[in-house]
Amino acid sequence: MAIRTSAATAASLLALLAACGGGDPAMPAANPPPPSTSPQVQGISPGAGPTAGGTTVTIAGSGFVTGSTVTFGGVAAPVAGPATATSLSVVAPAHAAGPVDVRVVNPDGQASTSASPYTYLSPAPQILALNVRGGPPAGGTQVLAVGSGFEPGVTVAVGGLAATGATIVALGPGSLAVSFFTPPHAEGFAEVVITNPDGQGASYSSFHYGPPPAVDAVACSAGCGSVRRDDLVTFTGSGFTTAAGEGVQVLFSSVDRPQKAVAVLVSASPTELVVQAPRLDPGLYSLVVSNFDGQYDVAAAQLTYPAP
Repeated sequence: MAIRTSAATAASLLALLAACGGGDPAMPAANPPPPSTSPQVQGISPGAGPTAGGTTVTIAGSGFVTGSTVTFGGVAAPVAGPATATSLSVVAPAHAAGPVDVRVVNPDGQASTSASPYTYLSPAPQILALNVRGGPPAGGTQVLAVGSGFEPGVTVAVGGLAATGATIVALGPGSLAVSFFTPPHAEGFAEVVITNPDGQGASYSSFHYGPPPAVDAVACSAGCGSVRRDDLVTFTGSGFTTAAGEGVQVLFSSVDRPQKAVAVLVSASPTELVVQAPRLDPGLYSLVVSNFDGQYDVAAAQLTYPAP
């Protein structure tokens, strides 16, 4: 049996359905979901780090949400802490040297890229030693700075003045040196600074500017043709370093065999050195006077140790 419904009853039922949310599906909901948020990257700090990664980087901006992901040059960066709407902290992943984009992607797929790149820096240079520790104030001394991390285009400064001829020299696997010529400089100590094109640098203290020793004459207490142990040998000349902590030494070196010894210093002044002859085998010996900074002079005179 069919049930008849009056027009008034039908209107009441439609009103009830609308009140219960059963209206036309095409009609908008009373409380629509909030719109998705677009991230905006406004800055990164710091803006550079080593190629090995590991630097904690803070990304400032807006629209970040829990679950936002970050990449550096396409490589995922681990999150270093909880995200806020305006800040993300991540750990820079390892990457080849050079600038890369930093990109933040929200879970809904909306993304933003930093206006300024993050720069991966090659390992910083290191200076382990100088093959020459001193040279004349006029400059022009060729020096090898042995170390690592030197990049093509390095520059060298000595005492704040530009050196010339900076060239990278390969000494062996993993071992490099920078060859350069010292600039003119006043007497005294000067710091050597080597800087890579990316701005990273290394310093070494210190290169010494001073006159080299010069031996003018040699005199032996018992005659230089018949020298024995503990005989006194006197050197006259110039440029002998005698200040505290700035030693000078005299080396007796065999002319025809691999034998040498450093003499005991008895007295020293900038123009005169007196030493005791060391114990050596019979033979002919040359004499080398060396300042603490490695500058030296070979005396023109030689001496002889006679046979017993």
